Amino acid sequence: MSLSYKYVAYILNPPKNALEVLSERLKSKGFFNGAEISLSNDEILGTPRLNIVIDGNFTINVYFSSAEYILEEAKETAEDFDCDINYDDYDKEKLIKCQHRFEVISTDDDFDMDYFNHCVSILDELATFDDVFIFDIG
Repeated sequence: MSLSYKYVAYILNPPKNALEVLSERLKSKGFFNGAEISLSNDEILGTPRLNIVIDGNFTINVYFSSAEYILEEAKETAEDFDCDINYDDYDKEKLIKCQHRFEVISTDDDFDMDYFNHCVSILDELATFDDVFIFDIG
């Protein structure tokens, strides 16, 4: 059994250059001191990606996508989830209008949960954007 992380954050109206904004916010947090934070394009998915490497060996990737298929996936998410990551109700009518999404993913094993709080910090930062809906899909 592995312990990895996968979260999605649908957003109705993302800021321009959303990953750059997120990157700057994370860099300004002392929590990420020493982490390598860089922007790139995912060659396979063709989407922008924020790469975060912590302690030289644990990687968290944050992808940002804007596409029509995300509308369909947002509708499916609204059908599948009664509450968000905080077990709170959310506005399903707004969610199903989202065609933008962040994905926070790490496939590196974290059996001791040494990096869980890094993921939480990223999600907390995403939650500061307007009309964002976060779900744990891991």
